[in-house]
Amino acid sequence: MPNLIERAESAIKAARTAWSFGGKGNGNPSVTLVNDGSATFLANGTVNTGFPGAMSAMGGLATIDYAAKVGDLWRDPTVFIALGWIMRNGPDARIGVEDMRTEEIDLAHPMAMLLARPNPYYSYSTLMSALYFSYALGDAYALPRYNDWGDMELYWQPSWKIRPIRDGGGNFIDAYLFKQDNKSKPIRLETSEVIHLRNGIDPDNEMCGFSPVRNLLLSVYSSQQVNRLIAALATNSGMTGAVFTHKPPTVEPGMAMAEGAHSSLTKADADLVKQRYRESFTGDRAGDAMVLDGDWEVEFPKISVDATFLEKAKAISQAEVAGAFGIPAVVLQYIVGLASATAKASHKDSREQAYTECLMPMQRGMAEDFTTQLLPHFTNDPRYRVVFDYRKVGALADDANETAKRWLDLFTGNVAMLSEARRGNGLKTDATHDYFARELPGSPASTADPNQTGTIPAIADPEPDADEKTP
Repeated sequence: MPNLIERAESAIKAARTAWSFGGKGNGNPSVTLVNDGSATFLANGTVNTGFPGAMSAMGGLATIDYAAKVGDLWRDPTVFIALGWIMRNGPDARIGVEDMRTEEIDLAHPMAMLLARPNPYYSYSTLMSALYFSYALGDAYALPRYNDWGDMELYWQPSWKIRPIRDGGGNFIDAYLFKQDNKSKPIRLETSEVIHLRNGIDPDNEMCGFSPVRNLLLSVYSSQQVNRLIAALATNSGMTGAVFTHKPPTVEPGMAMAEGAHSSLTKADADLVKQRYRESFTGDRAGDAMVLDGDWEVEFPKISVDATFLEKAKAISQAEVAGAFGIPAVVLQYIVGLASATAKASHKDSREQAYTECLMPMQRGMAEDFTTQLLPHFTNDPRYRVVFDYRKVGALADDANETAKRWLDLFTGNVAMLSEARRGNGLKTDATHDYFARELPGSPASTADPNQTGTIPAIADPEPDADEKTP
């Protein structure tokens, strides 16, 4: 076992060679690292974005490299269930450009239209699902390019292909290194050539974002071990293994050993028995019969597998992942959530909570990054910003109805003008909407104000039915 000094040196070496961002770990410790002088890439072509290998999930030195054991976080079933929910539900909210003077959201703005059809191969949902996936793991990247007609297109890129760098000139980020595939060399991209959506700030590398599940390596690893144990039991007919003991045949004094009998077991014979046992009791042939020649004693090691313990271990991992993302466990159909869900109303409230605690904070950060990085390609007017439009999000439908009712009450109560009520519901307004309800013709509280600037629409007489018209 390495001593403390050797473990410390190992930790320092790992911290120098590992690159902590993006949620992708180097799951193959045998892969060689290639340092090009500015960035570290794996020999198989991907960027090494693993976590410091000698640091444990508890924050101290450890003898187990949990990052390597876990591998890519997004490949873990518990983590991907949460990522899948984010990817499915995130695109429900459309992206628009808001004029901060009127608070009106323009879904037909050129930048919004670019995201609605980012390139000939992506839809809005395709691009945004990929960006949500990467953003939840720390960093999301989209590369703009111009087609033959001079129109901008956007393409998502996996975070493990791109790395922000500094040249030492004092800038926060000077450029990005991008490695397209296994055969290509890293190329330098200027900051204007990359859309980098950063999920917060990584304390180990402030140029990158921080995945909320990055500190759950030990919990994720424990859940994976439970899955492996269950899979092994299912594959092996619920048995944990077997010990075969060969008993040599008994020979009476003065008698010769029977033809074909052996006083000792050869390695070839032992391997044959093991092979026949696996073929008869594991995989698709589980439960089959097996006949052995000779005198054998078979024992099954008594390994206690407590189903309750396994379920609790899974529940702990699920609860931590759900908590890290801010999604109630019942929404993700985790065991720990289903056990506490009691009513449909509770599930409905949980979906709304998932949107407000998980998706909306992510969307707020993404919108701000779009405002500073993508919107300047279309306008430099600081009075415009990128926002998400929630009016057609099913999970927030009741919130929209409550908002509309509140503004209606404010308008009919002569507290707010019609223009304010429309603006509060995301509708377009103009000068003709600048009036209170009491100023409508025929209103009991009508008090016409000669100084009123708004134009009150006249109420036209109803059109007579066809049979009432004078010939």
